[in-house]
Amino acid sequence: MEVKVLSTIADSMLLRDWDCKFSIVSITEILRESAMDEVEAKQRGDEGTVPLFNVVVESFRPFGAIVRTVSGLPGLISTAELGDLAGNMQMLGQTITVEVQSRFTDRDLLSKTSEPQGPSEFGLRFSYKNAATRELSQSVKEGQVLDGVVSAVLLASIELKVPVGEAGATAKVEVRKVDICSLPDWDIADYFEVDQEIKAYVVSTEATTGNVRLSFRALDKPVGTILINKEKYNADAEENAKVYYEKALQEKAKLYESTRLLLGDDPDEDTPAETAKKGTIDEDDMDDIF
Repeated sequence: MEVKVLSTIADSMLLRDWDCKFSIVSITEILRESAMDEVEAKQRGDEGTVPLFNVVVESFRPFGAIVRTVSGLPGLISTAELGDLAGNMQMLGQTITVEVQSRFTDRDLLSKTSEPQGPSEFGLRFSYKNAATRELSQSVKEGQVLDGVVSAVLLASIELKVPVGEAGATAKVEVRKVDICSLPDWDIADYFEVDQEIKAYVVSTEATTGNVRLSFRALDKPVGTILINKEKYNADAEENAKVYYEKALQEKAKLYESTRLLLGDDPDEDTPAETAKKGTIDEDDMDDIF
């Protein structure tokens, strides 16, 4: 069994055994260091790792939620990183998946205390909202239509809340103005409000970074429907998505062929059909053919 020596005492407790020494050891300390090694491996992106942890929500404080990893390390999810879980007391004692925030990790703080209290005492911080978006990126694919609810109306974008996983979990994705509607000279605040139900098209996903790009514009046919008739926009979403997706595949296949002819054929490259399923195209170009 591996143990860590905390201290060694020279004086023997055994009668007349002057050469005997005994040591105070800690298995707990070994386990803690092993857990910290795991954290650092995930932060580095070591092969076979992802920056996700399962943690148990222990309590809520004004500055966030105190959680503990399966291996026993205490951590903090700040209020800003809690997303929809902020203040949700029903989550106490529940296990959730979170993403480690590398810039806040401090191995020295982790080793100093097992029961931190204030925000500055936590050597390990997590994000729930980032983990939810990463999970979303791994569970959806290009061409899919998602049911969303507007959670915030911003100056140049909309924050859309979409379901992810099970048990009512959601992820928030920002939809840029350029991905909403191609019409010129209009303001987001004039046409959208919080709690509106709007379907969105999955343009692209990146499982490594957790990025998900959503678009209303891909489903906005005729152009401007998303602004003036959201009921019709939602009703036609699935059919418009099928048409857009097929056109997108055709355009990407054409782009592949053009590039192949320019650079020369490479037998090791993907076929046009395989390449067409990767990457994205400019939605401005799609407006002309859809």
